[in-house]
Formats: sequence, structure tokens, C-alpha cells
Amino acid sequence: MSANNPKTIRLGICMAGAVSAGAYTAGVIDYLIETLKRWQKKKDAIREKQAGNEPLTEEEKLVPLHDVVIEVLSGASAGGMTAAVLGYSFNDGSYYTKRNNDIIPGNYDRPGPDDSPTKLYKVWINMADDHKGSTFQKLMNNGDVVTSLNNMKSLLNSDPIDKISEGAVPAKLQFAPPKYVSQNVSMLLSVTNLEGVPVDIRFSNIDGDDPTCNVLKMHSGFLHYQFNPQDLDIDYPAEVLTEETKAHLAAAAKATGAFPFGLANRKITVKRKFFEDFKTRLKKNSNIDVNLDLQQKDNYIFNSVDGGTINNEPIGTTMRLLACKKNKDRSDDENYLILIDPFPTVTNATKRATYEEPGEYTLLDQAKKIFQAIRNQSMFRQEDLLSGLEMESKRYLIYPTKRKFYFLACGLIGGFSGFFKKEFREHDYQLGRKNCQAFLRFYFGEDLVKFKQITNNGLTTEQYEKWRYNVNFGKAGTTEIWKMPLIPDMLLLNSVDKDQKIETPKYDGLTTNELDVANNLIRARIEKIVKESYPKIQEAGSSINKIVGFLLCFFSGSIKRKIANALFNKTSAYLTETFNPQILKQQELLLFFLQQIKEYGILHQKIKGVKARISNGGERIVSRTSDGVETQCITSKGDYVVTNDTGVKEEYVVNAAKFLDRYVHQAGDYYIPNEKARVYAIQITEESIRAFRLEGLQRLLDKPGEPIYIEAPWHESQTLRLNDYLVIPLAKDEVYRIAQKEFMETYKKV
Repeated sequence: MSANNPKTIRLGICMAGAVSAGAYTAGVIDYLIETLKRWQKKKDAIREKQAGNEPLTEEEKLVPLHDVVIEVLSGASAGGMTAAVLGYSFNDGSYYTKRNNDIIPGNYDRPGPDDSPTKLYKVWINMADDHKGSTFQKLMNNGDVVTSLNNMKSLLNSDPIDKISEGAVPAKLQFAPPKYVSQNVSMLLSVTNLEGVPVDIRFSNIDGDDPTCNVLKMHSGFLHYQFNPQDLDIDYPAEVLTEETKAHLAAAAKATGAFPFGLANRKITVKRKFFEDFKTRLKKNSNIDVNLDLQQKDNYIFNSVDGGTINNEPIGTTMRLLACKKNKDRSDDENYLILIDPFPTVTNATKRATYEEPGEYTLLDQAKKIFQAIRNQSMFRQEDLLSGLEMESKRYLIYPTKRKFYFLACGLIGGFSGFFKKEFREHDYQLGRKNCQAFLRFYFGEDLVKFKQITNNGLTTEQYEKWRYNVNFGKAGTTEIWKMPLIPDMLLLNSVDKDQKIETPKYDGLTTNELDVANNLIRARIEKIVKESYPKIQEAGSSINKIVGFLLCFFSGSIKRKIANALFNKTSAYLTETFNPQILKQQELLLFFLQQIKEYGILHQKIKGVKARISNGGERIVSRTSDGVETQCITSKGDYVVTNDTGVKEEYVVNAAKFLDRYVHQAGDYYIPNEKARVYAIQITEESIRAFRLEGLQRLLDKPGEPIYIEAPWHESQTLRLNDYLVIPLAKDEVYRIAQKEFMETYKKV
């Protein structure tokens, strides 16, 4: 079955920045590691039998025996933090979820209450949540606001990040990686050096004795760590962690994750010998002189912010480190790179951007565009792409896919929404696990010839037929192209388990009450910052004019309130627009309103036909009624996209079974409603809210011009305004809103 000289597949795992969506990356990594763990457990048992000349079971004969080893863990921001935490977990055995002190044998979505989750789960999903409060409450804590904004290091309280970091460091450094992780695994974290390293660029037309040169500053850099020494010819020398220095990796993790302005920047100390080694290597490999000399006893110290600010996806450096390791010890082995990116810019390869001439930019427009340009350039690093062209066929991407739509609960507010509640992080963790499961089973593979070439390991016909997957599965009119997974998922080994799949997580948005709590915390922090900063405002006013200073002092209370209110109102409006907070969940709607609508609701029949088409899935349908956007929904394959015969021709999505039960095909794409297209309806007026005690809708009376949001049956927020209708179909299994104008156009009393 195996050749005399089997090759090993060497992995570099590069993880992009993601802020709180590091929960997604954690889910991907956890599933990858536990899949390798299950496979290794099977291989160890088989090899032990082979060594003792014991016969294998029919199931064991189906297990491929090639090896895959993780060599590099790299990343920026949240990705770099994940690399550090995973590295630490190989010191205390917390790198896979345990049940009864062993790996969970079957498929599961997330760890249960009796399971021992991974260190990554604790860091990214539990975060700083405990009996004292949630992570968000701690980020909003005012204890750090003791001076003016000018002297603060971050808008958020960074103490919770310190606590999380401290909890990730193992009590004792005892590096004992599993067989699928290299003894010389590298943790490579990108950082943004705020001071910059000065470098000399010399030119051939300047005499060698002439001290003139062009001095530039290099702000993008890496911190490289290992647990065992390895002589590698790469620009960034590795610090070998010891019991005394084990916290250095945690400090680097906080530095790469220090999101500008949001979280505190971090001071990093690089020992003198490493900095001098870095200078020597840069000169040797790139002929670049570092124009900075340290004093005899000095270390190199710099302030760092988020590594993703300049280099969000350090693909090229990861590839170079992989190549360096291969050339050093394993020239025959094959390197593969997996990029995990929660926020990729993905598109269909056939889709091309259409050029549009830009308009004129105001000063504010320019500021926004410059920030966007810097951010985009951090994701497009030409030297990284060029250096990795030789690995183009061995680069793979894992990114969020959910019903063919790319959606993360932690992805709102620029990646900060995951801090608002644990359920958002759980959603993304489970989605990461699900996406990784599909990636390993149906995407990360090679054809049979290539597989044998890169592993030097034979496959039996039975093994190949057991594990292979068709690249063109589900694509009509295509030929079959079969590939062999490089990392077989042992959950598929038992035929009983062949359909085991992680469930697609359901997005659970913020409720109105949850947003109210968050807003109260935000308001309190803003007020404290304004209060502590106001003396500086007074001082600045007095320096301009004594009268201005007097007025700022005399009206200080009023001015502070106005400043705080202005800042809070903008923030609150943005959060409301972003989250569409749900005042009532679907379950609550059914519980609270089913009886009222059943008793007091009036039966209505839909009278107008509709146009409908069948969706292939993955479409985002935005429903717009006469009063604006009502809701949105992502279609599944087979759903009907329905267009109402109203003035605005609003679109919405209906499950195939429900649609065909309520509509009859007339001609072409036109359908007419049958007698099952009936609903019980209550108009939401001030009288009905009070008379029927429709709890939870008081906000419509408090602010009659503003909408509230309910959870629609498809788990998205749906707008509800005064005079709209709440309806329940004859099946009485769901509650949803129909806008007043559209209801009057399409329904009549029975």
C-alpha cells in the first residue's frame, strides 16, 4: 500500500484579519485539527497492527496512510492571534474538543455543556464573558477613562483583551504537538510598527565613499516564534520560547490585534540579538541596510498596532517560510497553503468590473477614499502575490459561505459586532466548522496521478472509490472530474455516518432590549469621555479668548450634554440601521399574538395574482414596499421569488411547498391565489394595541413616525409600522407583516 519513501504534505495556514470574526477562523481551525486528530488515531492503530502482522478490518483497509503536517501558522490581527493561541494549545492539550477526555467520535455543531472546548473556543467564543458581565460590558467599562481623549490609548476599554491573553498562556510550557503538527512549527504574526525601521537605499551613481543615500522607513514587519530551534534562512529570525519568555507570544498576539483607535496599541520589545540578526539577514537576502544602531545594552522597542493595517493577508511571507523549511530539511515533500479569510473579496471568475468615471471628491470624500485605499492596499501586496506564483495550484481559500451567500454575524460594524453578544460568535464558529467540513471533503484534493506523485503513496481501488469526489457534481452538462481528498474526514468512514453534516447556523439578530442595554453602556462611556476631556476644551477656548473660556465654563453642563448627545445619537442611529433590532422574535409573536389574531383577527382572501420564478438559491431578495425596505431574505434552491401585482411590484421569497399550496399556475410566470391563500389579520393601530393588549408594540405609540422590527419567519428583521397588518396564514404556523398600502391592494375580507 505504501512506497518505501513516502512523502509528507506540509501545510502553511495563513489567517487574515477579522476583528471579532476571528470566531469564524477558530471554527475552521478546530474542525481541521479534529479531522487530522481522528485520522491520525486511525493511522496509529493501523500501523500498530501492521507492525505486529495483525490483519486489518475491512474498514481499516479503507484508510489512506499518507501524512499531512502543519509547518507554519501565520496571520494578521485576529488571524495572528489565532496562530498564537493555537500554538499555546499544543502545550496543554487544549487543541481539540474533548468529551469524556477523548475526541468526540461523531459529528457535532458546537461543543456541548459537558464537553471540554478548545483554547481557541474559549478565547474567541467565550471571550471575557463570565458571571461578572459580558465581554461588551467590559469593553464599555469606564474604569479606564481617567483622562482626556487626547491621552487615552483606545476608544474601548482594552482590559478584557489583557485578561483573555493571560488566560491563553499555558501554566507551564510543555510543547507536545500531535504527529500532524511539526516539532518546528512556526508562529508568524504580522505587526505594524508605528515608529518604522529606517533603511538605506543606495544608488549606483553615488560614489561608495559618499554617505548620501535615500532613507525610507519600513513599517510592516513580522514577529516569528517557535518552541524548538531551527536554523532558517529567512529575514525574520525566530525567538525560541521558554518558560521565562512564553508570554512574548501573547504580547505579540495583542500587538497584531490592536485595531487602530478601537483597541490599545502595544509596546513590543525585541531582544538586541534578534534585531541585530534581522539587520544581518536583511542585508544578506535583500541588500538592504538598516540605518539604526542600538546602544550596547539596548533592546529594540517599538509601538505596534493591528498587523492587518498594512499587511492583512501575509501570504507571500508564509510561502517563503514554507519554502525555506522545505529546502532545509525536506526537499522532496510538497508544500500547500490554506488561506482562511472571513472577509474575502470574492467574485465569479467570469464577472468583470465595469469602468465608471469617478465624480469630484470633497475633502470628506477624499478622507474616506484615502482610508479605503490604504485598507485595500493592505490586502493587495504585489510582492506577496508575485513570490507565490509558483504555488498557484497549491493555494486554497476557506471563506464564509452560507446558502451561497457570504454572511457573518460578527461581520457587521467593520467586524466589531461579535463583541455585542456570544450568540453572534457561536454562529460564526459553527459556520467556520461547516465550511471547513465542506472544504476538506469536496475542495481540498488532487487527481489520482497528482495525489500519488505528491504522497509517493499508493491507493487501492477501494480507497479511491471510497473517498473521491466529483469536482463537477451538480453542474449540468459537465464531465465528471474525480479528485482524492488530501485530508480524509473519518466521519465518512462508517457508511452509517456518510451524510453527517454540520447544520447551517441561524442568525440571531439583536433584540430591541439587547440594543437598549448596549446603547446605555455606550452612552455612559461617551459621557465619561466627554466629561474627562472637557477641561482640555475649556483650556483651548480660554487660549483663544477669555470670553469664550468663560462661556465654556459657565455653560459647561449644557455643552457637555450637547456634545455627548450628538455623539451618542449618531452612534445609536448607526447601530439601529445596522442591526434592525427585533422587538419580538418569531416564537414570541406566535406565543403573544396567535390567540389574539385567532379571536379578533379578520379572515382575508388574497385577490390579486402574482408573477413567480424558481430560484437556483443564493439570491439576496430585498423586499421594498411603498414605505421603504421591509425585509430581505436569501433564497434556497427551489424557492419561489414572487412579485406582487401592486404599485411598487415588491418582491419576496416563498418556500416551494407553501407557494404551490396557495397558488395555481395560470400561464407563463403568472399564478393566481386559491382559497388557501387566506390570512387572519389585525391592523396595528393605537386602538388595537391597547384593546388587544399587543404587548411589545408600545414603541410604535411612543414614536409613531418610526418603525420597529419583528423577526420574520425566515429569521431576518421585518419592518413594522403603525397601521400595518400582522397576519397569520390558515396553517397558523408563522406571523409576519404586510404593509398597509400593499395589504389594501391585494386582500379583501372573506
